[in-house]
Amino acid sequence: MKFKRTTVIATACLLSATLSVSGVPAVAFAEPTDVLQQRVNDAYATLQTYTMELELASSQLATVKDDLATVQGQIEQTRADIEKKQAEVAEGQEVIAQRVSSTHKQGGANLLSIVLGSTDFADLFSARSMRTRSPMPTPKLSPR
Repeated sequence: MKFKRTTVIATACLLSATLSVSGVPAVAFAEPTDVLQQRVNDAYATLQTYTMELELASSQLATVKDDLATVQGQIEQTRADIEKKQAEVAEGQEVIAQRVSSTHKQGGANLLSIVLGSTDFADLFSARSMRTRSPMPTPKLSPR
């Protein structure tokens, strides 16, 4: 019985040594080395492609952020310009209102009618220049 056991162990060791020397792979389902290397190369190429796309997208994002900052600055400047112009318009309206009031109080109803009858600034200035160049005679009322 001891002899049988020693024989089985020796046979197992001999078989194991023979398989390891002969180059038979230990795992029967492993892929060949060239197939594994090709998969690694493909994965690396894909990684490089994604890395380049990420760098390009990052560059484009930086450009868009710079453009956005520039446009926001222009918007703020335009808003400031609008507020300034609105203040100038309000000041001009106040001056015109004071002049119309003063003219009306002094009896210059003809000038007031020119100002109020004008449709725009060009009409106002042309009507005023006509008035100053060739004064219209005031109609005389006939007694009834």
